[in-house]
Amino acid sequence: MSMTALGLFLVFVALQALDAYTTYRDLQLRGRYEANPFMRKLMLKIGVIPALAATKIVVISALGIFAVYTAMPAAYLVLPDVLFALVVLNNFKQGKA
Repeated sequence: MSMTALGLFLVFVALQALDAYTTYRDLQLRGRYEANPFMRKLMLKIGVIPALAATKIVVISALGIFAVYTAMPAAYLVLPDVLFALVVLNNFKQGKA
């Protein structure tokens, strides 16, 4: 993995952490509900923190493994970063932060 790809991957990890934090804070402190039906069911079944942690670990691991073992070009990591940046910005916009 190139230094550029590593940097983009670390941005992805940070965005995952921000998404988890803003989602948790919104659900616990503001009494809102999770809009994603899969996540909402998982949170009801195992709890908010375990659901967030499990899904973030899976997503981060999957992208990391794919990036390392397929020699993915660094440019391919831009799209996930942009998409999750938009998710985090939406969380802030919706008052999740």
